[in-house]
Amino acid sequence: MLNKWKKRFEKIFKPIGRGIAKLPISPNALTLLGLAVSLISGYFIVTHDLTLGVIFLILSSALDMFDGLVARIKGRVSKFGGVLDSMADRYEDGILLISLIYGGFVDLLWGLIALLGFLLVSYSRAKGEILGLKMSGVGILERAERLLIIILAIIITIIYPTLEIAGFSVLNITVILLAVVAHISVLQRVLFIKKKVEEPEQ
Repeated sequence: MLNKWKKRFEKIFKPIGRGIAKLPISPNALTLLGLAVSLISGYFIVTHDLTLGVIFLILSSALDMFDGLVARIKGRVSKFGGVLDSMADRYEDGILLISLIYGGFVDLLWGLIALLGFLLVSYSRAKGEILGLKMSGVGILERAERLLIIILAIIITIIYPTLEIAGFSVLNITVILLAVVAHISVLQRVLFIKKKVEEPEQ
């Protein structure tokens, strides 16, 4: 969904990207910095400082957006950079969910089901792209949407810390819903790949 707005977002933030590109820091270094910041976010979530946790989570997400933009501005787009960025994204997803589980905000079972779903959504996209298929936009939610929803859930939890729905916290409900949606997205991608690879050649 948000991928459709990607070019528009990049146009808005391109001046900032140009400023970052002038600094003596490589796109891959930005990727690794984003990963390090996600660890800091995870620490604050585990220690129940959700305000700092969400601030560093937003910063990590911003760095994840700017590494690719800076790479294009500098003309340093590379296959390795793409692999490194994808691997960092998986680590960041894991750090976020594990910190929510360890901090007691999310049930262990649902947190693990969500983590498995997040990983398989990415894996199914990678397998499809290896086959030469365009996988962007296939599935209900992609990583950007999932992150945005979790960020909003954390902010709601900060504002209304005791808010519960049917005995479940906002963050718990959010992760349960994202877990279900993630596995639906995996199924959608598998069916999409099946349809495409079984189409008769023209």
